[in-house]
Amino acid sequence: MSETLRTPVSLPDDPEPFIGREREIRELGAYLSAGQGPRPRVLALVGASGVGKSALAARLARDAGALSGLPVCWIPALPHRLTADPDVPHLRMLSQLGARRRDLFRSPVASQSTGIWRDDSYTELVNLPRLVHFSVSGGVVVVFDDVSGCYEANRLLWGFEGTSAVVIFTSDSSEWKDRLGASDSEARIHQVQPLHDPYATTLLRALGAAGVDISVPAARSLPLFLRIAAADPAPDTAAQPWELVDRARKRLGPEPEGMLLRLARADLREFDEETIRTVLLFPPPGEQLAELVASLCASGLMQRVRAGRFQVHPGVRALLPPPRQLPIRWRALHDAAHSRVRAALHGTGRPLSGETIEDWLELIQQMIRVPSVGSVHLAGTLARYLAEQNDPHRLFALRAIVANHVLPETESSIVVPIAMAARRVGQLDQAEHLLRTANRREAAPELALVLRDSGRLLEAIAVLDEEHAERASVEEDPPALLARGAVRCDQGWHEEAERALSQAASRLAGRAARRDMAWARLEQGRCELLLGHLQSAENLIDAARETFRMLADERGVAWATTEYGRLHLLLGPDDALALLNEAEAMHRATEDARGMDWTDLCQELALNEPVSPDPPGWHWPMRKNPDRLLRAWRLHFAVARPDAQPDRLSLEATSLFKAMGCPRGQAWSLLTEGLTNLATGSDDWIAQALEQCAEAERLFQTIGDGTAKGWQQYVRLRHRIPQRLQDVLTPDRPALKLPPWWSQPSISEDSPYTLPLLARLTILPVTAADSASDETAESDDACRVRLTLLDDSPTVQAAARILLQVEPGARHPWADLAKAPYLSAVALPLTRGTLVPHTALLRASTQAEHGAQFLFRSERPGRHRMRFTIVDDASGTVLQQVETEVDLTPAPPARTVLSPFPHRSER
Repeated sequence: MSETLRTPVSLPDDPEPFIGREREIRELGAYLSAGQGPRPRVLALVGASGVGKSALAARLARDAGALSGLPVCWIPALPHRLTADPDVPHLRMLSQLGARRRDLFRSPVASQSTGIWRDDSYTELVNLPRLVHFSVSGGVVVVFDDVSGCYEANRLLWGFEGTSAVVIFTSDSSEWKDRLGASDSEARIHQVQPLHDPYATTLLRALGAAGVDISVPAARSLPLFLRIAAADPAPDTAAQPWELVDRARKRLGPEPEGMLLRLARADLREFDEETIRTVLLFPPPGEQLAELVASLCASGLMQRVRAGRFQVHPGVRALLPPPRQLPIRWRALHDAAHSRVRAALHGTGRPLSGETIEDWLELIQQMIRVPSVGSVHLAGTLARYLAEQNDPHRLFALRAIVANHVLPETESSIVVPIAMAARRVGQLDQAEHLLRTANRREAAPELALVLRDSGRLLEAIAVLDEEHAERASVEEDPPALLARGAVRCDQGWHEEAERALSQAASRLAGRAARRDMAWARLEQGRCELLLGHLQSAENLIDAARETFRMLADERGVAWATTEYGRLHLLLGPDDALALLNEAEAMHRATEDARGMDWTDLCQELALNEPVSPDPPGWHWPMRKNPDRLLRAWRLHFAVARPDAQPDRLSLEATSLFKAMGCPRGQAWSLLTEGLTNLATGSDDWIAQALEQCAEAERLFQTIGDGTAKGWQQYVRLRHRIPQRLQDVLTPDRPALKLPPWWSQPSISEDSPYTLPLLARLTILPVTAADSASDETAESDDACRVRLTLLDDSPTVQAAARILLQVEPGARHPWADLAKAPYLSAVALPLTRGTLVPHTALLRASTQAEHGAQFLFRSERPGRHRMRFTIVDDASGTVLQQVETEVDLTPAPPARTVLSPFPHRSER
């Protein structure tokens, strides 16, 4: 999951063998553990390159963490830029510690676009999340490896005041004459000396060196060069450290030597095999690469830092041939790294680990200084990946690295991912501000989602329409289509939502974009759930959830689980509650406030308890820029509370739905208010109530929702409205199939005329036959398709018999059976099951014997969909396509009625 990016990087392993530092470990360990109260303990390990400072720091940090119980972080200093950007290491540290994401966006500087930042801007950006984190955790054990000097160390100590942190620096610099640390910190500078000769001799013997007495003076008793000397079969007492490195390099073959020089030229602190492959451009096969790495480690020129991680020590890099002897093909390296990150982003490659991302940050710093490369594309793709993986701390570190190198035309590649990260933790104001300053074409889909998350649905559609109008001859991109489909689904415009999401999915199908496809499937599943197609919705949501799991996208898994729980509200509240509890925990881990709020609402519905107007844990007027759509639905559901003021809540909900452009919610609010008024039995309220019901019916019909007819049947069947009102509410129109959840009673016995709460989760699509019957009687000139379920209660144990007839009207030419042609009916199951025969002959007639009978079987209970295509064989013309549904249950349920869906037909 994405949280694995936000765990501390493992400390370097102790070198084997680790000899000669026992006294220093004991004394310095006692100093670090002697701190009292909220005062940081600071230690600087200073010495020559290769003397063993990093190994000593790792041992001390490991012991201090075990003793204090504090988390331990290892932060290698990024080269060349650390002095200018002192808080970049702090951002990386906060990411490893799992600090709260939303605190990053509370600073005004977080809303700035890229450009030159002042040093105090960084401090302003990082100080709040740093203080908030340490006020909760108390402290940290952190190692800043290879800082440039005392001045730099003091800048890195900002923010540790008043904490119990243990801060360890390592440095090759001799400039440590200034005071280290603030007045409230305990600071000590320790000079790490080369090993004493007896320890150096012991180390060489443990390594199996050939000439122990000769190697000690040649290596100057420095552990790094002692290990290189130990691999020399013929040591030379007059050799210098650079000669030891040169002799070891020449003993290598051409392939390992070339790999060593290229890795040294890349100037990376650490790397893994994936990074090695990227740097080499044309790497050898896996087993051969492992052998080359092993040979370099055996020579001492490359060291194993920890499992799967290696380094070419800076002391070795400094003694290798100068860069001009081995030019790096930066463009090819950039393209290879970009391909690797892009594959991880789109799901065609393995997810990146936190350590690999640190490698790319260093690599970007190297390449951004090459004018012909620039690394903007790599930085933009990595920024998008960090936003998708919910790691804003490293995202801000990346922005700091490239801040002075991004051109205005490429600025959006960094700004849009930062806005995406802000939106996902509920900081919508900052996200909107950033997107308003970015390139409109790139920012429009994300801006629409920001507006949608705040409940401004009409504004979201306007942004998409405006951007699309500027490219009138160009089709919308998949991100814009996904945003449009999501917003339309919230509004209740199911046909446009289906169309936009289908187009997005079809265009993504030919691309290597599994993450985007997963979001498309999830939105399609949400749309199918709105339509009441539970089986199809379950398949789509489940597919999206599995893809998110594979991509380690925890936020995607959380939202898919929320939708899965919402689906199970219609299938079984017990299963739904378990799923929603799981989803809430994941939303909390990813700090997705909107996800938590919507999941809380579904949990209250699953518990069958009165819904509160406000989500638990916050008061709406105090919340900055909340989701007004959520607020409106909560007000609507809260009408059923025994202690509610229905008039006030309904009026506020209706106003919110109307203002944000959600006709479905507005219709439900008007309908509930009207039925509640009718239930009073007072003639004074009847006229107003009927007007509200009529307006609700008009809104339902506008969005193609048959709920207006459904609630009339519901009221009539429950016999709770006086007969004189039923005559007004239930005109003579064909019956509409009501889903099972319409039969579930409202939780409020005090409001017996409130419709079932779960009915709001779906719509009842209006068929063409329904629309025609509302306007006029069926035309005698028409020819219609009739589907009849011949079994009262089909189950999984027996086949469901379906009769298909083509019935001509009295004045239709086919009313005369002699003139009626033979037609073919082609059957196709749309869910898991079998439909036989595949093709059958029939004639246009009102008599059943001239129709075609089909058998449907499935081992899976639930709702199933199927499609029938009517074909005129003589002309080869497809006359009509009809979709229908049938419910199969393990046990005989209530009577199931089959209803065609000609609104999906093609003539």
